[in-house]
Amino acid sequence: MDTKGWDVAWEETSEQEWIVEYTVMEGGSTTRHLSVLVGEGPDEVKSSLVDEIRLLYPDASHLEVTVLRLEAIEAMDEPEHSGLHVP
Repeated sequence: MDTKGWDVAWEETSEQEWIVEYTVMEGGSTTRHLSVLVGEGPDEVKSSLVDEIRLLYPDASHLEVTVLRLEAIEAMDEPEHSGLHVP
């Protein structure tokens, strides 16, 4: 497929995007995070989350992580609208 001089190839995979909301407590301080991770299922996403936390807190000796939400993102269709104006 050629789009404005760019060669674009769309890849179909079984991976899905997931919303992961979690808190990290480190030394009495709590930080809330919201990430979009890609994986085939919850186990793969949890593994990606561990990798992300290791990147964000490389020098931490002890962390308490609480996952508040782990939710697959559903494919979004075009929004429906009526009238003369497009939102």
